[in-house]
Amino acid sequence: MRAVELRRARVGVALTFLLTGVVFGTWSARLPAIKQALDLGDGGLGVAFMGLNAGAVAGLQLGGALVPLTGSRTALRVALPLYAAALAGPALAGDLVTLTAALFALAAVNSVVDVAMNAHGVIVERGYRRPVMSSFHAMYSLGGTGGAALGALAAAGGLGRTPHFLVVAAAGIAVSVLAAGLLLPS
Repeated sequence: MRAVELRRARVGVALTFLLTGVVFGTWSARLPAIKQALDLGDGGLGVAFMGLNAGAVAGLQLGGALVPLTGSRTALRVALPLYAAALAGPALAGDLVTLTAALFALAAVNSVVDVAMNAHGVIVERGYRRPVMSSFHAMYSLGGTGGAALGALAAAGGLGRTPHFLVVAAAGIAVSVLAAGLLLPS
């Protein structure tokens, strides 16, 4: 593996972790607006979170099966833009049932991405012959913080959750295509 390819792949994996953090930070920062718009009580929100957690478990199983079959790069080429696009689900949800389904889908695709990006991170780390995985996880935290900060700014500026989420989803799809193009063959 050439040094240039390895550096590109490191940037691609870092962008992947960053994007997943941004998407998660975006939707979670707007949770009060979603709760209010759908007139959900604490119990209803708990039901929606059950969908989120069930989706995470299902996605981890799916990712654990798909990534070894397709390779981490192929899995990310498909799942990462889907994860960004899945942000539209909570934005467009009109009731508890659609929100729960949307959070299930968001979490399921996120879990597939999680398996694939960590697998690719291991490949990059092996190429570097030194620990670099913590830098990828730091990018996730940075993305989460940035997504939450943008969410707070959007809320403070009066931007509704739907246009906010759709803009982030569109930008996320573009970033995911860029990131996947930098990854190593797997």
